[in-house]
Amino acid sequence: GSMLAAVKAAGRKSTLLSIPRDTRVRIPGYGYAKINAAYAIGENRKARAERNGKPVTDTGPSLVKKTVSGYFGVPVDRYVLLDFVAFKAIIDALGGIDVDVERRLVYHDPTDGTVIDLFPGLQHLNGEQALGYVRHRHDDRGPKYYSSDFDRNRRQQIVIQKVADKVKSIQGVTRFFTLLDIVSDHVRTDFTKKEIRSLLSAFLGVGSEAITTIEAHPYGFYYAGGAYVAFPEEELKRIRETLWQALGLDPEKGMALIDPANDRQGGGGSSAGSKKAAPAKPAPAQSAPIKKTPSSGAVGSTPEQSSGPSDE
Repeated sequence: GSMLAAVKAAGRKSTLLSIPRDTRVRIPGYGYAKINAAYAIGENRKARAERNGKPVTDTGPSLVKKTVSGYFGVPVDRYVLLDFVAFKAIIDALGGIDVDVERRLVYHDPTDGTVIDLFPGLQHLNGEQALGYVRHRHDDRGPKYYSSDFDRNRRQQIVIQKVADKVKSIQGVTRFFTLLDIVSDHVRTDFTKKEIRSLLSAFLGVGSEAITTIEAHPYGFYYAGGAYVAFPEEELKRIRETLWQALGLDPEKGMALIDPANDRQGGGGSSAGSKKAAPAKPAPAQSAPIKKTPSSGAVGSTPEQSSGPSDE
């Protein structure tokens, strides 16, 4: 899943938004698609340019940044791409996290070795178990027990909150350099090493209380045979204004960043002929940290990379 973070490092405050993977947006140079397709389209453009000996004008991260900026109206300056190895390593380096698992989660996939086997209740999770907790989508017991993207976003926010509190602890402080090594070895980002060190230092001693999560209320709908998610006009307006306030950004400058095509679709939502589904269950507000330089935004994908159509 993807997250957008607005961070004021000087004030040690961050505002976090989980972005539903099926959000319908306009991807620059491509058209309307689910937001999780932007990364794959950008990587495809990069590969095609390199193959043809032409300058690379887009990559997965750069196109994600442009797409998110054009939808929410904020400058997205940095990205953080976290793979499964990094996710598990960070949790394990902090000695695991305590999570109150809301229900039984069980799933086995012999094709890739996935094993998720969690019982309800408060328990200590290591990196592998925490990964299963946030990844759970299908369930061995059938569709009735599947997890929605909103369930997954909520769990992702809970885990980030727990990680923030662990980093705040003495154990997090003592593992500071271990965390730096993990970030250097396993996390793809355009933060410089100096910026990473500065951000980790700034947020040491500050837990989840320094993090505000935007509670979003999207709805699901069907269009051209596909299932999408969109935000009602007033809801999208509220989210944008919350992000602008968090960044100290002039609303006029924020509006100038928005791709008008997103608003012509009702915030990326349904157009004529689409069938609106029942409102999607919003993810409850949870605390969680993500990194950024003062007065700017960052996109984080964790712990899965996006996939989607190419634009060839």
